[in-house]
Amino acid sequence: MGVYWLKMKRITIIAAFAVIVLSGCGRSDSTTTKADTKVSEQKLDKSSWLPKTSKHDAEVAQIPKNTQILFFIPKDEPLDAESVGYGMKIDPYFNMTPIDKKSYIVKGGALVSKLGPIEKKAKWGDWDFVYEDASHTKKAGWGECLTSGEILLPRNWCEEAPPTNFIVQNSFEIESFGDDYVLIHLDPTKGHRLCFIRSGVSQAPTAGYIGSKAEVDGKTLERKADGWYSISKTSRSFWAEVLKMAEQRK
Repeated sequence: MGVYWLKMKRITIIAAFAVIVLSGCGRSDSTTTKADTKVSEQKLDKSSWLPKTSKHDAEVAQIPKNTQILFFIPKDEPLDAESVGYGMKIDPYFNMTPIDKKSYIVKGGALVSKLGPIEKKAKWGDWDFVYEDASHTKKAGWGECLTSGEILLPRNWCEEAPPTNFIVQNSFEIESFGDDYVLIHLDPTKGHRLCFIRSGVSQAPTAGYIGSKAEVDGKTLERKADGWYSISKTSRSFWAEVLKMAEQRK
């Protein structure tokens, strides 16, 4: 089921990105401490959450002006996924949702992001539920996840206000790619993942949704409703938590 659907809907997946609105960033700084977790958090503004770098200047210089970013699933690497048994439920609008984590399997496939002559590829490797609450008890949606490789996204998709009724379990490394884009790295050894939430026949990336965790120059960030926050955990303890969360999904 999953393989056939995504082969047929490749153009729909591309079109979905043109209208996606992702997360936002606040403009004031503050520091708070949660006594129960002993985590110090500092709100970051648009100029400080993701510092611009000259690391990719050579690639960025190859991109023609007014170039639009494109996304496509390679013909030779379609998203390979399938439901297990009778593990999918169907709503009145014929949207299908897995009953639990064992009822749907993502076996492989790839997604390419293309910006002029520059292409980055990431691999599908899992899927996640999207939740309404931080305790991850009320399901609000679901979608396949990229778990390895790299993907380019418009920077503003990670800075605009996110939907407040969706909480994700994303984790990844991120850096600036010129002035207007970001490059996301997905390392499977760290349990990284980027969910593409399904909405009807389209899918949308959730990098800027509430709950996303990112590493920037060795620092750890978390996306909240009003912006990105720096959290005072070491990278080691932070990614240990991410790996623990990944184990709990199994």
